[in-house]
Amino acid sequence: MWPLLPLLLACGSGSTDDDDARQYVAVLAQIDASEEQAREERENALLTALAQCASLESAQWHGDCGLAAIQSLAAQTEHATDDLLDRCEALPTPLNRSECAFQVGEQRDDAAACEASGPFADDCRMHLFSRRLAKIDADKQTLGDALETLAAQLSFDASDPRPWIAASRWWLGQSEPLDRNRCTALQKHDAATDREQLCREAGAQLYNDRLNHARDTRTYPCGGGDLPAMLQTAPDSQLEQIRIDREKADLCR
Repeated sequence: MWPLLPLLLACGSGSTDDDDARQYVAVLAQIDASEEQAREERENALLTALAQCASLESAQWHGDCGLAAIQSLAAQTEHATDDLLDRCEALPTPLNRSECAFQVGEQRDDAAACEASGPFADDCRMHLFSRRLAKIDADKQTLGDALETLAAQLSFDASDPRPWIAASRWWLGQSEPLDRNRCTALQKHDAATDREQLCREAGAQLYNDRLNHARDTRTYPCGGGDLPAMLQTAPDSQLEQIRIDREKADLCR
């Protein structure tokens, strides 16, 4: 789990920082071992590890160590989210505290924790939005209404295009061939943004990404023949022109 361990174990010249580094390595090993313990023992082990992190003199080791312990508490236990955020606030630097709240928000699927993650708040909320897309029940609401509700739950402004771009890529990626006519399902007459247009633009981005994949994996049929399923589209002159232009530019070089 912790790729720096061998390097840290090799370090050491007797300084306080080296002592912190060795204790940091030992605490991370305790955190890893906690995954195999019973629930109550696991939480106690992680709280002990967190207390040991706080004893490190170096702000860097203290912060990194505490972040690892709190992330594991959020992922592996039922420790109260509010208490986890309080523990985040005890970390030594603003960056540590923001990263910690971000990890708690992600592990707990909790938008309130995202709000405490400072410069990472938007990324945190976008991650939660993308994760929750697959849980939308289109039988209970129209897709556009369901996405609007989800965006509002995560405090996105009605005019913010980002959740609609993410939703569009997810929506269009659900079926082959790629069909941007499906974008009409996202539009709403009183919407603050042109969701259908955002969806069509996201579809073009998605198609370019698929072309990139075909180029990088050498699966684009440069010698002729049928396109692979992931590159097939419903009739769409813009996507067809993108493919033709890309074929000349980079797909077959």
